[in-house]
Amino acid sequence: MTAYSTGEHVDSAINVHIVPRTGSRGLITVTPMAVERFLDELEADGVGRGATRSASSAS
Repeated sequence: MTAYSTGEHVDSAINVHIVPRTGSRGLITVTPMAVERFLDELEADGVGRGATRSASSAS
């Protein structure tokens, strides 16, 4: 059995939390307001801002 790598952790976080909420949204449409709304949705779903900071700093 191999250890769960940081890359796998980040990929998992992206596939579980980001892709379902953003879908096919183009990068040009990402605004500060959209990011704030996204973070609010994560927090409402029990994925706190501390957890999102940890995931983003792992990359």
